[in-house]
Amino acid sequence: MAGCRTVPTSVLLEVRAGPGLALPEELLLTIYDELGIARPAQRLAPTAGRAVSLPDTVVLYPPEGPTELRLHVVAKAGGRSIGEGVTSVTVRPAAQVSAVVTVSAGALPDGDRDQVPDAIDRCPTVPNPAQGACPTGDAGAVDASPGDAATDGRTDAPPADRGASDAPPRDLRTPDSRPPDSRPLDTRPPRDRALPDAPVPDQGGPVGTSFAATADTWVSASSPTVNYGTATTISADLVGPESQVFLRFSVTGLVGAVASARVRLYAVDPTWDGPQILRTGSSWSETTLTWNTKLAPQGSPLDDKGAITTDTWVDFDVTAAVTGNGTYNFVLIATSGDGADFTSREGTAAQRPRLTIVTK
Repeated sequence: MAGCRTVPTSVLLEVRAGPGLALPEELLLTIYDELGIARPAQRLAPTAGRAVSLPDTVVLYPPEGPTELRLHVVAKAGGRSIGEGVTSVTVRPAAQVSAVVTVSAGALPDGDRDQVPDAIDRCPTVPNPAQGACPTGDAGAVDASPGDAATDGRTDAPPADRGASDAPPRDLRTPDSRPPDSRPLDTRPPRDRALPDAPVPDQGGPVGTSFAATADTWVSASSPTVNYGTATTISADLVGPESQVFLRFSVTGLVGAVASARVRLYAVDPTWDGPQILRTGSSWSETTLTWNTKLAPQGSPLDDKGAITTDTWVDFDVTAAVTGNGTYNFVLIATSGDGADFTSREGTAAQRPRLTIVTK
């Protein structure tokens, strides 16, 4: 019919601030559908020329096919998660539907610690970060197709909070080119989780000689004169705000040529795109280094990490920089706005940074 225009399938999502939430520096969104993770964590705000403000409204163009989406929004400040919100929404072909997610201060319940809040977790009692099919027997499974709890016995996902604000919509066009049966198994939405006090064994690492870090700290662009040398975690992030990690290791008593060298860090905050590690200078002190006095990286990246899951050891290959006994200084620089946090040498003893060297 002349004059008719096809409306694209879309969701008008309003993000509101819940009780106690401070103004975030960054908002991240993960989208789940009936098959699993439809979109890994992506930044909603800030974007070029637009700072974070709440309420905020964005237009989402979901993947084709699934009709039921579960949305998980994480608010971050200072490189740490400060709040979360979830909702679900049923999309309709060639139509725009509205939904509201309220982000409240603190972490939402996550009984199985798989980084998916219980309220939208398909398998709330069994870790299932990819949100694929639930293992048989998970009685607490959330139904990805709500409205039929009486017939299938599963708990319906929470209904979307409908409505839209007067804030101008922002077009978030991020087409999903993956095959419909392909979903990443190693990507989880960013969030902070408290670690258990019990030591975590260093399992699956390289066999060799390990050297504990003799100094470590992180610096933040939002607090350019503050020193974080006594912090129990170290953070690398590109935005919200930008931060870098500095590490120092002293190697002594090593016999034989170096076959491999890896900096091992224990992740306490996941990311879909981990930081790079590079050489840096030695003229810094753990107790005085700040953003304003930080040293520049030296040379090309030694290693660059992709997705990192929480509560796991991350190995950075620094073989090219380690030649034998001596002192080695490194800096972690993020390449994405989804930052990564690690245990520092002031943190839990079994999770502290180390340099593991294998000799020939």
